[in-house]
Amino acid sequence: MARAGTAMTLNVKRIINQLMVLRNTAGMRQLDVAERLGSHGNHICRLEKGGQSPQSELLDRWAGVFNLNLTVAPRETVLLDTPESMGAELRRLRLSKGLILADITAVTGIHESNLSAYENGRRFPDPVTLLRIVEALGCRLAIVGAH
Repeated sequence: MARAGTAMTLNVKRIINQLMVLRNTAGMRQLDVAERLGSHGNHICRLEKGGQSPQSELLDRWAGVFNLNLTVAPRETVLLDTPESMGAELRRLRLSKGLILADITAVTGIHESNLSAYENGRRFPDPVTLLRIVEALGCRLAIVGAH
């Protein structure tokens, strides 16, 4: 990670943007995140605007607010960055556990028609919904900065 006061790499900016999307989708303010991190609201504001580079430990704790872990992935990791690829993986995970859509609905409250649309690549779940589905499948979600 870059030290404070130096330019952020594109990957760090992408991770921060994803964390910002999660924050907004969850209806959280910068101050809410800051309080959970033991920081100040203006600190999160500066990070989100790119005015300050975060320490890796802070990024990891920030991801933890959304029950995520930041990790280094091998180059050959398949990125699920389209509705089709994400849907196929969600379906594969569900079927590998012997679950039907109704099982996921019972745990998440997400309607079966929405789950089906996600699995068939017709729609992409928002980040909070995706976290709920992944948790119901007993899996973890990783945010990986693209190279």
